[in-house]
Amino acid sequence: MAILGYFIDDDFRYHEVLLGFPPLPGSHTGSQLALVVQELLQKYGLSHRILGLTTDNASNNGTMFDAMTARLKSGLDEPLLLDEAFDDDFARVLMNSLHHFPCLTHVIQLSVTAFLKQLKITPKNDDPSHVWDEKDVEFTEQGILRTLEKVRRITRYINASPQRLQAFRKEQERFHGKILSLSIDCRTRWNSTYKMLLRVYQFKSAIEWFIKQQTNEKIKSALTFQKYEWRHVEYLLEILYEFSLYTTGLSTHTGVTVHQVYDVYDILFNHLEEHMTKIEQKRRIWKKQIYRGLQEAHSKLRKYYADTYGSHGIIYGIAIILNPCRKLQAFRGPAWEENDDQWVDIYRDYLKRVFVYYSSKYPDTNVPAEEEASTLQGLDRLIDRATKRRRLFSYSSRSSGAESAQSRFAELDNYLDTPVLHARRCPDILAFWKDHSLQYPILSRMALDFLSVPVSGVGPENLFSVARDVCHYRRNRLSDHTIEAIMVQLCADRSVIDEEYQQLREEIDGIDDQLLSYDDDKDLDTLPEAGYISDEEDVVGDDEDVEEDYFRSTLDPELSFPSQPTTVARSLTPPSPPVASQPQVSVTVPISYPQDIELEHTAAYSTRNKRHQLPAGYYRDLHNGA
Repeated sequence: MAILGYFIDDDFRYHEVLLGFPPLPGSHTGSQLALVVQELLQKYGLSHRILGLTTDNASNNGTMFDAMTARLKSGLDEPLLLDEAFDDDFARVLMNSLHHFPCLTHVIQLSVTAFLKQLKITPKNDDPSHVWDEKDVEFTEQGILRTLEKVRRITRYINASPQRLQAFRKEQERFHGKILSLSIDCRTRWNSTYKMLLRVYQFKSAIEWFIKQQTNEKIKSALTFQKYEWRHVEYLLEILYEFSLYTTGLSTHTGVTVHQVYDVYDILFNHLEEHMTKIEQKRRIWKKQIYRGLQEAHSKLRKYYADTYGSHGIIYGIAIILNPCRKLQAFRGPAWEENDDQWVDIYRDYLKRVFVYYSSKYPDTNVPAEEEASTLQGLDRLIDRATKRRRLFSYSSRSSGAESAQSRFAELDNYLDTPVLHARRCPDILAFWKDHSLQYPILSRMALDFLSVPVSGVGPENLFSVARDVCHYRRNRLSDHTIEAIMVQLCADRSVIDEEYQQLREEIDGIDDQLLSYDDDKDLDTLPEAGYISDEEDVVGDDEDVEEDYFRSTLDPELSFPSQPTTVARSLTPPSPPVASQPQVSVTVPISYPQDIELEHTAAYSTRNKRHQLPAGYYRDLHNGA
């Protein structure tokens, strides 16, 4: 089990550290996982400093989170110190609760899987297989499934023989000037179906010529692509491209991403809805199948989007406001077109109440920038501290006048009233808060905590891949504790190297922003010009008509398709039970001192585009500290 911690240090640098790689003997129940995580947190004194957990959708991770919440509350060894004047139950409950954040990359892949399942083209193998069987020339599948199977069999046919592979590479060099291996998809690798289709399409000319040169007529006939089959590939590539793009982006990004969660959701929703609008009136049955697949992907994405109406959705919202390029403007526009002003007021109020919480928690930080420049000693320092506390008490008092309230939120209002920055002027959100930590002392303290939330759980995934190299067949007698020690030391060494590398980059003037080296495999992994799916009616050749007639005769009579234009359904569907998988946990370090107050999550039902309709009683319940 891989347990990673994420935090931002006082120098506003984002860190990922491996806290432990403990073995999991016996059954992997949620209670046992919680016990392992809790012991590790107690070992490092982090039990009272956890904001939340980021995991995938495995059911045992949900059970683990529930058990963790109870264990952390009962195991507190340090009380929460707040000013006596602070009496906002909403902020207290929000900041003293353990939050469960879903892994966004897993959510994206679940949406892709729902699309592939609807088309019945999900790979069945767990690992890539390049074994060619003579029976592979016989096809029983039809439609898009036949096309996918043909792509897989072409890949296996070429890779199964060194002679055929060498001959194909010559054609690659002749037609495309590059030699790259064809890949095959499997269930356990993200984007594998997209990458398989992309690679075949990129070497379309070489593949067609190579198949023509085969002397076995059965193989030539079985593996030759028809024009409509290439259309299948083009449609799938255009639909899967956006999902692959953001899965890769979230998986490879090493900085802050929590402020971009809503943006990713909105982009993917728009992508699905745009193609649903294009395809819903198409006449070809395989296109109607794709339409149904898009509906399933949309429904799966809505299910997890509904969870953002819980407490962690508030954290996402505050993180967006802490982005100087967005602020409250993020809650206006097409994605928030209904009730957008109301949502701006709601999130402004959330931010204000959490701001007061931090002012009470860190009274010494709640001073203007010019006061921090002076250093006080001895009695002067003690008197200054008492003065600040009295000022904070007067700010928090409900009897305080308008002038006191205005002074209390001067820092916050100054930040919100300042025009948003252009993205190019603020490429690094942490660099902004480092540069403005004196101007916005409380908000910068909030940024240290809220922006540390990891939205992707690929860290443990990557560590399991590294562990395969540690535990290869020549070292199969390593003990569990030795493996854990090797992994922890390996990650610690990498962290030191990364810090030294970053310091070196900062010392070099005029260095290019992109120092990453890309191998040939990544150079070519870009989608050809899009636009395969048009708004126009179908224009097909005779070969597609023949395929369509045969496919219609073999179609399941229970499978129905809309004959009239369909409006995209935007109502949220009830969550379905998640499927168990390998446990992986990401721990977000700082904040939170869990106490006995529970944060009640109100059921949320709304449209998909954040947030067109407020859940009944949601805003009222949160403000009453439910």
